[in-house]
Amino acid sequence: MGLDLVPDSHGQITSSLEVARQLWANQFLWIEKVKDFSATRLLDLKNESRLDADGACEFWLDDGALFSGHPIVVRGSLSDGLVDAEIAG
Repeated sequence: MGLDLVPDSHGQITSSLEVARQLWANQFLWIEKVKDFSATRLLDLKNESRLDADGACEFWLDDGALFSGHPIVVRGSLSDGLVDAEIAG
């Protein structure tokens, strides 16, 4: 998670800090909201690009900090099974 504090028109970050405090206090709720929102908005797009007419598929996985936060990509097809894996990014 990253945090960017944006100063107001007077160069103060008080307002940004208050938002950050509220987000931190409710971080687990916000994490779930972000996951649900992104899944709802992006799932159709991902599914369109994940399956080819020949049954090829591609899965992107969170590395769980195993590879410094880089996604893991696994490729395969219905007929061949899983055939390739790489660290993306």
